[in-house]
Amino acid sequence: ALLEISHGRQACSKLNARFGRKDVLAKAMHSGRCGLYLRVIREGEAQAGDPMLLTERPYEDWPIARVFALLIGGGHKRDPAGVAALARTAVLAEAWRGRAEKLAR
Repeated sequence: ALLEISHGRQACSKLNARFGRKDVLAKAMHSGRCGLYLRVIREGEAQAGDPMLLTERPYEDWPIARVFALLIGGGHKRDPAGVAALARTAVLAEAWRGRAEKLAR
């Protein structure tokens, strides 16, 4: 199988309810560890525990942590040029590209 990261997951307030604490969501947001959605480029077989190998990194300027910081962590205020550039990144999932476009205005 060949997969491509296309979208990050945004934590929601259900985390607080799940763990019975009011600070879990804030800690998850602060950590920048959002989780990922992958798009299937080529179907194949995989099982839990199978290794994933990086085959290419076409957008070296856009690690997931930077995208998450710009779109979710308030970084668009410190880096308006970055969020505007991200809004023009066609490979990004439509929902996050739309969010980047909104934040860039």
